[in-house]
This record gives sequence, structure tokens and C-alpha cells, in this order.
Amino acid sequence: MNDPARKRAWKRARAAVRAYSRDPSEINAATVEVAWREIRHMDGVSFWREWQAARLTVSEDHRQDSRTATNRP
Repeated sequence: MNDPARKRAWKRARAAVRAYSRDPSEINAATVEVAWREIRHMDGVSFWREWQAARLTVSEDHRQDSRTATNRP
């Protein structure tokens, strides 16, 4: 969790939950929802980036293996 934007998002989410626990109003509930939506979005983007990187790495390895196999006598 070295990403500064992610740390700020978690701080906002914690602050929103604390504010809602003190005063469970509609506005505070909406603030909590927005804060958690931002974190879920960041998690989704992070997941897809990791998946894409793993997929590219596997396909590059596969390509190298197939080239090696076709070059064999």
C-alpha cells in the first residue's frame, strides 16, 4: 500500500465511517458510499492491471517456447 492516492482514499473512507457512526445522517451515508466506491474502483483497476500483466507475461513466455520448439532440428 505504497500508493499515496490509495492511502488518501482509505483515510477518507475511515473518516467518513467515523462521521457516520457519530451522526448517521443521509449526507454522511452518501459520503461513506462515495468513499467506498472509490476504493472498490481502485481495487478493480489494480486487479485488471495485474491480470493484464500476468496475461502478457504468460503469452510472451509461450511465444518464446513455441519459437524454441520450431527451431529445433
